[in-house]
Amino acid sequence: MSGEREQALKDILEKTAADLKALSLTVDTMCMGLERERMEPQVTASLKTISMGLGYIQQNISNALKTKHEAG
Repeated sequence: MSGEREQALKDILEKTAADLKALSLTVDTMCMGLERERMEPQVTASLKTISMGLGYIQQNISNALKTKHEAG
């Protein structure tokens, strides 16, 4: 892969990771609000599952960026 393509891919992964972090923060904030109000336990549980999924995706992106950095 050319250097330009590698940099473009890295930039995309970093931007995606930042977007996921913002989305994860939003989900976590919603969960805290629902838990505080003791409302909608099913929704809270679903949001926590979404948050876990986002965390896994963020970790995969982080691992991919680290692997590329170590190999590069």
